[in-house]
Amino acid sequence: MVTTGEDARMAWWREPTRDQWLAWVAGWLGWTLDAFDFTIFLLLLVPITREFEVPLTAAALIVSLTLWTVGRSALDREAALCLLRPSDPSRRLWSPLNYPPYAS
Repeated sequence: MVTTGEDARMAWWREPTRDQWLAWVAGWLGWTLDAFDFTIFLLLLVPITREFEVPLTAAALIVSLTLWTVGRSALDREAALCLLRPSDPSRRLWSPLNYPPYAS
C-alpha cells in the first residue's frame, strides 16, 4: 500500500531519538521519586509515633510545619534577592504579570 500526504506521518513515539527518550525517562523518574522519601515517612508515621510514644497529631503538626517552612524559605529567599538587587529585572517576585505577553 502506498501512503502519501498525511497518511505518511510518523507515529508519535518514533519521533524522539533514543537520547531524547532517555532524557524523558530520567526526568520522569526524578519527578516521580522526588517525594518518595516523604511518602514513605507518611506511611510509617503511625509506627514511628508508637515507637517514640508521641501523639499522632503532634507528629502530623511537625510534618506540616516542616513542609511549610521549606516552602516559605524559598519564597523568603526570592523576596530577599528582590530587595537586595531591585534594579535587576530577573529578580522580580514571581507573578504571571512579570512574563510575556504581560511584561512591560
